[in-house]
Parts: sequence; C-alpha cells; structure tokens
Amino acid sequence: MLETSKGYLFIPIAVDRFEKKMQPYLFVAERGRVNTQPLSHEGEEFVYVLEGELKYSVGGVEYLLKAGDSLYFNAMDEHEFTPLSEKVKYLAIFTQPD
Repeated sequence: MLETSKGYLFIPIAVDRFEKKMQPYLFVAERGRVNTQPLSHEGEEFVYVLEGELKYSVGGVEYLLKAGDSLYFNAMDEHEFTPLSEKVKYLAIFTQPD
C-alpha cells in the first residue's frame, strides 16, 4: 500500500498490464485523517464502496455513499471524498487518457 500526503492509502491493481484503457485502485481511508482537497484529471472515474461510508463530492454535488453504492463521473469535474465511518475501503477505476 502506498500512503499519500492527503492522508489515505491506495494500492494500484494490474500495474503489470501494459496498453490498458483503465487503471483500478483500492483506496483505504480513516475518518479524520484525510486532507480533503478537490482534484481533477483527464478521463472518467468509477467508484464502488466496499466497506464503510463516505461523502463524495463531484462538481459541487455531494453524495453520501455506503458499501454497495457507486458513482461514475467525468474526472475533469472537481472531486473529493471525506470518510464518515471509522474506516472506508473503495475501488476506483480511472480511464487512461488517449
């Protein structure tokens, strides 16, 4: 797992596969440890919550997500998340820019 300066951990999945059109990641975060900062990047993003609850903001709209919930959005829209439960695990899949 890689720790970011924003206070969460992530694991890139399928890093050995080349010429792919998407990149999956497993994110793990704890309530009170994440430094929320809006970000944006090229491509699209799919988020699927595996464990816990979080608030995910996309383009100024807030979504409350729990295990089994998902979002799909244009990653150029500013987005950020805040864990609401003690621990959150979610899968995020980003499309690769052409």
